[in-house]
Amino acid sequence: MNAPHERFEELAAGHALSALEPGDEAAFLGHLPSCAACQRAVAEHRETAAHLAYAAAPVELPDSLLAGIRAGVASSGRGYALPDVAPTPEPISLDAARARRRGSLPRTWTAVAAAAALVLSLGVWNASLRAGKSDVEGRADRVTAALRAMEKGERVPLNDASGRPVAYAVMHDSSTVSLVVDGLEPNDTDASTYVLWQTGDTGTRPVGAFDVRGDGVHVVRDLRLVTSLKGWTAFAVTKEPGRRAPQAPGSLPIANGPLPA
Repeated sequence: MNAPHERFEELAAGHALSALEPGDEAAFLGHLPSCAACQRAVAEHRETAAHLAYAAAPVELPDSLLAGIRAGVASSGRGYALPDVAPTPEPISLDAARARRRGSLPRTWTAVAAAAALVLSLGVWNASLRAGKSDVEGRADRVTAALRAMEKGERVPLNDASGRPVAYAVMHDSSTVSLVVDGLEPNDTDASTYVLWQTGDTGTRPVGAFDVRGDGVHVVRDLRLVTSLKGWTAFAVTKEPGRRAPQAPGSLPIANGPLPA
Protein backbone atom coordinates (compact mmCIF):
# COMPACT_ATOMS: atom_id res chain seq x y z
CA MET A 1 0.00 0.00 0.00
CA ASN A 2 1.31 3.46 -0.85
CA ALA A 3 2.43 5.71 1.96
CA PRO A 4 0.37 8.94 2.23
CA HIS A 5 2.93 11.11 0.46
CA GLU A 6 3.39 8.59 -2.35
CA ARG A 7 -0.31 9.06 -3.04
CA PHE A 8 0.23 12.80 -3.51
CA GLU A 9 3.19 12.08 -5.81
CA GLU A 10 0.83 10.02 -7.96
CA LEU A 11 -1.73 12.82 -8.00
CA ALA A 12 0.91 15.37 -9.11
CA ALA A 13 1.08 13.87 -12.62
CA GLY A 14 -2.69 13.76 -12.98
CA HIS A 15 -3.00 17.35 -11.73
CA ALA A 16 -0.46 18.56 -14.31
CA LEU A 17 -2.43 16.76 -17.06
CA SER A 18 -5.83 18.06 -15.75
CA ALA A 19 -6.86 14.41 -15.39
CA LEU A 20 -7.89 14.17 -11.72
CA GLU A 21 -11.35 13.55 -10.39
CA PRO A 22 -12.70 16.62 -8.53
CA GLY A 23 -12.25 15.01 -5.11
CA ASP A 24 -8.61 14.06 -5.80
CA GLU A 25 -7.98 17.52 -7.27
CA ALA A 26 -9.32 19.24 -4.14
CA ALA A 27 -7.27 16.96 -1.86
CA PHE A 28 -4.13 17.62 -3.88
CA LEU A 29 -4.68 21.39 -3.86
CA GLY A 30 -4.99 21.25 -0.09
CA HIS A 31 -1.63 19.47 0.16
CA LEU A 32 0.34 21.31 -2.56
CA PRO A 33 1.03 24.69 -0.88
CA SER A 34 2.97 23.04 1.95
CA CYS A 35 4.97 20.52 -0.13
CA ALA A 36 7.99 21.72 -2.12
CA ALA A 37 8.55 18.23 -3.58
CA CYS A 38 5.06 18.10 -5.09
CA GLN A 39 5.40 21.68 -6.40
CA ARG A 40 8.59 20.67 -8.23
CA ALA A 41 6.93 17.51 -9.56
CA VAL A 42 3.96 19.48 -10.97
CA ALA A 43 6.32 21.97 -12.66
CA GLU A 44 8.36 19.15 -14.21
CA HIS A 45 5.26 17.30 -15.49
CA ARG A 46 3.96 20.51 -17.09
CA GLU A 47 7.33 21.26 -18.67
CA THR A 48 7.47 17.81 -20.23
CA ALA A 49 3.94 18.11 -21.61
CA ALA A 50 4.65 21.61 -22.97
CA HIS A 51 7.68 20.41 -24.93
CA LEU A 52 5.79 17.42 -26.30
CA ALA A 53 3.09 19.73 -27.63
CA TYR A 54 5.55 21.27 -30.10
CA ALA A 55 7.63 18.20 -30.86
CA ALA A 56 6.14 16.99 -34.17
CA ALA A 57 4.97 18.25 -37.53
CA PRO A 58 1.20 18.17 -38.16
CA VAL A 59 -0.24 14.82 -39.28
CA GLU A 60 -3.73 13.40 -39.57
CA LEU A 61 -5.05 11.61 -36.48
CA PRO A 62 -5.88 7.93 -37.29
CA ASP A 63 -9.46 7.05 -36.38
CA SER A 64 -8.34 3.95 -34.50
CA LEU A 65 -5.69 5.64 -32.34
CA LEU A 66 -7.69 6.66 -29.28
CA ALA A 67 -9.70 3.44 -29.34
CA GLY A 68 -6.45 1.48 -29.44
CA ILE A 69 -4.98 3.42 -26.52
CA ARG A 70 -8.07 2.86 -24.38
CA ALA A 71 -8.26 -0.82 -25.27
CA GLY A 72 -4.57 -1.35 -24.55
CA VAL A 73 -4.71 0.34 -21.15
CA ALA A 74 -7.90 -1.49 -20.19
CA SER A 75 -6.60 -4.92 -21.20
CA SER A 76 -3.22 -4.54 -19.50
CA GLY A 77 -4.62 -4.03 -16.00
CA ARG A 78 -1.50 -2.08 -15.03
CA GLY A 79 0.85 0.68 -16.15
CA TYR A 80 3.43 0.33 -18.88
CA ALA A 81 6.65 2.13 -19.76
CA LEU A 82 6.80 5.31 -21.81
CA PRO A 83 7.70 4.66 -25.45
CA ASP A 84 11.01 5.95 -26.82
CA VAL A 85 10.73 9.28 -28.59
CA ALA A 86 12.96 10.10 -31.56
CA PRO A 87 15.24 13.17 -31.10
CA THR A 88 13.94 16.43 -32.56
CA PRO A 89 15.54 19.86 -33.10
CA GLU A 90 13.22 21.40 -30.49
CA PRO A 91 14.64 22.86 -27.23
CA ILE A 92 14.44 19.61 -25.26
CA SER A 93 13.59 15.99 -26.00
CA LEU A 94 11.27 13.79 -23.98
CA ASP A 95 14.23 11.73 -22.72
CA ALA A 96 16.08 14.87 -21.62
CA ALA A 97 13.03 16.21 -19.81
CA ARG A 98 12.56 12.89 -18.04
CA ALA A 99 16.26 12.77 -17.08
CA ARG A 100 15.91 16.07 -15.22
CA ARG A 101 13.41 14.54 -12.84
CA ARG A 102 14.68 12.96 -9.66
CA GLY A 103 12.79 9.70 -10.10
CA SER A 104 10.52 7.80 -12.44
CA LEU A 105 6.80 8.47 -12.75
CA PRO A 106 4.72 6.61 -10.12
CA ARG A 107 3.30 3.43 -11.64
CA THR A 108 -0.32 4.55 -11.20
CA TRP A 109 0.20 7.44 -13.61
CA THR A 110 2.65 5.78 -16.03
CA ALA A 111 -0.13 4.67 -18.37
CA VAL A 112 -1.74 8.11 -18.28
CA ALA A 113 1.56 9.85 -19.08
CA ALA A 114 2.33 7.39 -21.88
CA ALA A 115 -1.06 7.91 -23.51
CA ALA A 116 -0.72 11.70 -23.17
CA ALA A 117 2.76 11.61 -24.73
CA LEU A 118 1.54 9.57 -27.68
CA VAL A 119 -1.44 11.83 -28.37
CA LEU A 120 0.48 15.07 -27.86
CA SER A 121 3.17 13.97 -30.31
CA LEU A 122 0.68 14.12 -33.19
CA GLY A 123 0.39 17.28 -35.23
CA VAL A 124 -3.36 17.68 -34.91
CA TRP A 125 -2.88 18.11 -31.16
CA ASN A 126 0.11 20.34 -31.88
CA ALA A 127 -2.13 22.72 -33.78
CA SER A 128 -4.95 22.71 -31.25
CA LEU A 129 -2.58 23.31 -28.33
CA ARG A 130 -0.94 26.23 -30.14
CA ALA A 131 -4.38 27.75 -30.75
CA GLY A 132 -5.35 27.21 -27.12
CA LYS A 133 -2.10 28.42 -25.57
CA SER A 134 -3.78 31.38 -23.92
CA ASP A 135 -6.32 29.04 -22.26
CA VAL A 136 -3.51 26.90 -20.83
CA GLU A 137 -1.68 29.97 -19.57
CA GLY A 138 -4.90 31.28 -18.01
CA ARG A 139 -5.49 27.98 -16.23
CA ALA A 140 -1.91 27.97 -14.93
CA ASP A 141 -2.37 31.53 -13.64
CA ARG A 142 -5.55 30.52 -11.78
CA VAL A 143 -3.81 27.54 -10.16
CA THR A 144 -0.91 29.77 -9.10
CA ALA A 145 -3.35 32.28 -7.62
CA ALA A 146 -5.13 29.50 -5.76
CA LEU A 147 -1.90 28.22 -4.26
CA ARG A 148 -0.91 31.68 -3.10
CA ALA A 149 -4.32 32.29 -1.57
CA MET A 150 -4.28 28.97 0.30
CA GLU A 151 -0.81 29.66 1.72
CA LYS A 152 -1.97 32.79 3.52
CA GLY A 153 -4.72 31.85 5.92
CA GLU A 154 -6.69 29.18 7.71
CA ARG A 155 -8.48 26.87 5.26
CA VAL A 156 -12.07 25.74 5.79
CA PRO A 157 -13.16 23.01 3.31
CA LEU A 158 -16.71 23.42 1.98
CA ASN A 159 -18.17 20.02 1.09
CA ASP A 160 -21.13 19.13 -1.10
CA ALA A 161 -23.86 16.64 -0.10
CA SER A 162 -21.59 13.69 -0.91
CA GLY A 163 -18.83 14.99 1.35
CA ARG A 164 -16.63 16.08 -1.56
CA PRO A 165 -14.83 19.43 -1.11
CA VAL A 166 -15.84 21.83 -3.90
CA ALA A 167 -14.33 24.98 -2.41
CA TYR A 168 -12.09 26.23 0.37
CA ALA A 169 -12.77 29.36 2.41
CA VAL A 170 -9.39 30.85 3.32
CA MET A 171 -9.63 33.16 6.34
CA HIS A 172 -6.84 35.73 6.15
CA ASP A 173 -7.83 37.47 9.38
CA SER A 174 -10.96 38.24 11.42
CA SER A 175 -12.46 40.42 8.68
CA THR A 176 -11.48 39.00 5.26
CA VAL A 177 -11.87 35.67 3.51
CA SER A 178 -11.06 34.39 0.01
CA LEU A 179 -12.62 31.44 -1.80
CA VAL A 180 -10.72 28.83 -3.80
CA VAL A 181 -13.38 27.12 -5.94
CA ASP A 182 -12.81 23.81 -7.72
CA GLY A 183 -15.91 21.72 -8.31
CA LEU A 184 -18.91 24.05 -8.61
CA GLU A 185 -20.75 24.08 -11.93
CA PRO A 186 -20.63 27.31 -13.98
CA ASN A 187 -23.63 29.56 -13.31
CA ASP A 188 -25.64 31.63 -15.79
CA THR A 189 -24.00 35.02 -15.32
CA ASP A 190 -27.08 36.78 -16.70
CA ALA A 191 -29.62 35.19 -14.38
CA SER A 192 -27.97 33.69 -11.28
CA THR A 193 -25.10 33.97 -8.84
CA TYR A 194 -23.41 31.97 -6.12
CA VAL A 195 -23.43 33.42 -2.60
CA LEU A 196 -21.08 32.72 0.31
CA TRP A 197 -22.79 32.91 3.73
CA GLN A 198 -21.75 33.10 7.35
CA THR A 199 -24.15 30.97 9.36
CA GLY A 200 -24.78 29.81 12.93
CA ASP A 201 -27.28 29.71 15.75
CA THR A 202 -27.50 33.51 15.84
CA GLY A 203 -28.42 33.90 12.15
CA THR A 204 -27.19 33.85 8.57
CA ARG A 205 -25.63 36.75 6.65
CA PRO A 206 -24.33 37.03 3.09
CA VAL A 207 -20.58 37.57 2.72
CA GLY A 208 -20.62 38.14 -1.03
CA ALA A 209 -21.80 37.00 -4.45
CA PHE A 210 -19.51 35.37 -7.01
CA ASP A 211 -19.60 33.65 -10.40
CA VAL A 212 -18.10 30.40 -11.65
CA ARG A 213 -17.46 30.88 -15.37
CA GLY A 214 -15.95 27.55 -16.36
CA ASP A 215 -14.22 24.37 -15.28
CA GLY A 216 -11.08 24.34 -13.18
CA VAL A 217 -9.82 26.42 -10.28
CA HIS A 218 -11.14 29.91 -9.53
CA VAL A 219 -10.19 32.35 -6.79
CA VAL A 220 -12.58 34.92 -5.30
CA ARG A 221 -10.43 37.35 -3.37
CA ASP A 222 -10.85 39.39 -0.21
CA LEU A 223 -14.53 39.13 0.63
CA ARG A 224 -15.53 41.06 3.76
CA LEU A 225 -16.79 39.04 6.71
CA VAL A 226 -19.79 40.30 8.67
CA THR A 227 -18.03 41.15 11.92
CA SER A 228 -21.29 42.19 13.60
CA LEU A 229 -22.66 38.61 13.39
CA LYS A 230 -21.70 37.09 16.71
CA GLY A 231 -21.32 33.39 17.35
CA TRP A 232 -21.36 32.26 13.73
CA THR A 233 -19.88 28.78 13.28
CA ALA A 234 -19.80 27.86 9.60
CA PHE A 235 -19.66 28.91 5.96
CA ALA A 236 -22.22 27.87 3.34
CA VAL A 237 -22.64 28.36 -0.42
CA THR A 238 -25.97 28.66 -2.23
CA LYS A 239 -26.94 29.36 -5.83
CA GLU A 240 -29.47 32.17 -6.05
CA PRO A 241 -31.58 33.68 -8.86
CA GLY A 242 -30.68 37.23 -9.85
CA ARG A 243 -27.37 39.02 -9.77
CA ARG A 244 -27.19 40.21 -6.16
CA ALA A 245 -26.86 38.42 -2.84
CA PRO A 246 -30.24 38.34 -1.05
CA GLN A 247 -30.54 39.14 2.63
CA ALA A 248 -31.48 35.51 3.41
CA PRO A 249 -30.84 32.26 1.53
CA GLY A 250 -33.50 31.37 -1.02
CA SER A 251 -32.29 27.81 -1.56
CA LEU A 252 -30.61 24.97 0.30
CA PRO A 253 -26.80 25.04 0.59
CA ILE A 254 -24.79 23.46 -2.20
CA ALA A 255 -21.76 23.22 0.07
CA ASN A 256 -20.90 24.07 3.66
CA GLY A 257 -18.20 23.62 6.27
CA PRO A 258 -17.74 24.37 9.97
CA LEU A 259 -15.10 26.68 11.37
CA PRO A 260 -12.14 24.93 13.07
CA ALA A 261 -12.82 24.16 16.72
